[in-house]
Amino acid sequence: MTANPVHIVVVEDDPDMRELVVESLEMHGFRVTGAENGVSLEQIVKSDPANLVVIDLGLPDADGMSLARKVREESNAGVVIVTGRGGDIDRVLGLELGADDYIVKPFLPRELVARVQVVLRRSGSSTYPSSVPRANDAHPVYEFDGWSLDCGTRSIRTPDDAFIDVTSSEFELLCALLEAPGRVRTREYLSRRIFSRDWSPVDRAVDGLVSRLRKKMVDSGFSVDRIKSLRGTGYTWAGKVRV
Repeated sequence: MTANPVHIVVVEDDPDMRELVVESLEMHGFRVTGAENGVSLEQIVKSDPANLVVIDLGLPDADGMSLARKVREESNAGVVIVTGRGGDIDRVLGLELGADDYIVKPFLPRELVARVQVVLRRSGSSTYPSSVPRANDAHPVYEFDGWSLDCGTRSIRTPDDAFIDVTSSEFELLCALLEAPGRVRTREYLSRRIFSRDWSPVDRAVDGLVSRLRKKMVDSGFSVDRIKSLRGTGYTWAGKVRV
């Protein structure tokens, strides 16, 4: 049996909880490293990059929200936040920072495993490293303004044939818009599709995701903003797309 190359780092200061989460994930075939704080996380990923990071918000040496933001800014690793606070504000803030999912303590280990598996499937990392595209001719390739999005390899290329580094959520957002150019994708639809949850009026996770994707595309040379916002409704792709 080939070892699962997916690397997960669990950041949790409580040693008993950290051991429980690590063992639960290892039982499902993942390669897991435990970290007691933000400093340990940084040291681990320098030598062994993570495909996904599970972050407890209540860390002793760093604010979990800030750590989640740092992970999102510096890598394309999936982010699942763990919180002992069940309020909507914590949940919304975590998603706005780019977390792919969250779970509230206390939780069953199998629930966390299930959420991790969903995030990894969305990113294409369930059985392959995130840096290795998977070819699949059954999936469409969308071409737009000289760029292309390949649903099989889950990759985005510029006209210069360079890859754009995006998170699984950013990729899913662009895919949702390109597959239906000119059609309005409501925030409710995008929230269910990308985050697997209902949208609420205070939820800015979709809007934050759009802003981050726009910035990455502009920084990579995309000169026209094709992602149009419809006030109070959602977003649409305003441009030609060839499949």
